[in-house]
This record gives sequence, C-alpha cells and structure tokens, in this order.
Amino acid sequence: MGAFFSTLNATTDGPGDCGAFVNDVWFRWTAPATSWYEATTCETVSWWQREVIAVYDPAPCWDLDWPIACDDDACLNGSAKARWLATAGNEYLIRIGCNNSLEGFAGSFQIRGCAVGSNLDCNGNNIDDVCEVADGSAPDCNGNGIPDSCDIAAGESLDCNGNGIP
Repeated sequence: MGAFFSTLNATTDGPGDCGAFVNDVWFRWTAPATSWYEATTCETVSWWQREVIAVYDPAPCWDLDWPIACDDDACLNGSAKARWLATAGNEYLIRIGCNNSLEGFAGSFQIRGCAVGSNLDCNGNNIDDVCEVADGSAPDCNGNGIPDSCDIAAGESLDCNGNGIP
C-alpha cells in the first residue's frame, strides 16, 4: 500500500511525541493480516525533508500520547521508517510530519508487511527471518527462509550460483 501526501500548509494537530513533530498529516490504515509492518518514506522523499512517522494503536481508545512505533531519521537520507506488529482487522493511525521544520514537503509513503509466525530471528534484530527475506532486506539464496548471513554463521551456507559466494 502506498499513498501520496503533502505537509505544505499543514498545521500541527497531534501531540509532541517522537521528537519535534510539526506540520503533520494523518492516515487511517487497516491491517490485512497479523504481521510486522513498516511505514516508510525512505525511498520516496529527498534527504533534506527530515520527516517523522508515528503509528498509533486503536486499542483501547486511540491513545495519541503513546505511539506504538515512531521514527525521525532511520534512513541515511534523513527519511523515516517505523515498524510495528499489527493485528488483522485493526485500524491504525499513521502520522507523517516535519521534524522541527516549519517548511512543509510532499512525497509518498509505503506500508510493507509479511506474514509472522515462524518466531525465528537468527540475527537477533527483533524481526522474524521470514519478514526480512520477504521484504528483501536479507538475501536467502537457497530459499530456506533463513537469511544467508545466518546460514553462513552456522556453517550451513550454499553457493547457489556457483560464484564462490554463498
């Protein structure tokens, strides 16, 4: 799922969590499945924008003082990405705004997810291995659902393409 947004001429109408949030816009999104999801502007907004993303849980009654995920500069270009575990059918609020800047910007964001349930996290980064493989953040050349880096560390790697690199 993706959407275009603009914070140009937007006002600040949310709490001051996640650092300095100004000129924010809000989106409602319903999780299609129980999974880890990531809302990101990393590939779609220029480095100088310095945006902030926060995600709010619907239960019990839209507590806007406590986001379940928040980020203001996870990407090298100063863009943001926030990851959270969503429940199928639940609606979430996604807030995008400027980080301590009175200037607005326009761009797009993406929401990506994967099926959760393996509970395997071989590299200890709190993201299921199947999610890392599914979103392309961890290669899996032998298709076993385990990131290659973990296969290599366990001495179980394969040279899938015959180039001498697992």
